[in-house]
Amino acid sequence: MNHLIKIPFSSSLESDSFFAQDQQAFSQWLLRLGYAPLTIKAHRRRLGRFLHHLAQAGLSDPAQIEARHLRHFEARLDQQPLSARSLGQQLGTLRRYDRYRQAYGHPSFLVVSLPIIPIGTPIKRS
Repeated sequence: MNHLIKIPFSSSLESDSFFAQDQQAFSQWLLRLGYAPLTIKAHRRRLGRFLHHLAQAGLSDPAQIEARHLRHFEARLDQQPLSARSLGQQLGTLRRYDRYRQAYGHPSFLVVSLPIIPIGTPIKRS
């Protein structure tokens, strides 16, 4: 079954921006891979945080993502009161988004390896 679903745009992204369009296309890609609608919604929300961060950094296209943008986003995540599970889910979404971009011929923006955080791991805050 290849149904298209319309998931509301993240409130932090303009609905006509390239990021919002890419976010919607990513959601459709996850649907085609067989992800459940609630899982897609969670990935979309987490991706929205990253894309909003990029927009605040002045980027207008995911092709402009560099390792420094990812490191800065990770640093911002470290300042948030996130559990290890939430942080792991956020990073997992970024890995999936990177795989989605690669599937359509874009280079990986994960030039640095994202850590895999086991559930229950205490997170050191600076």
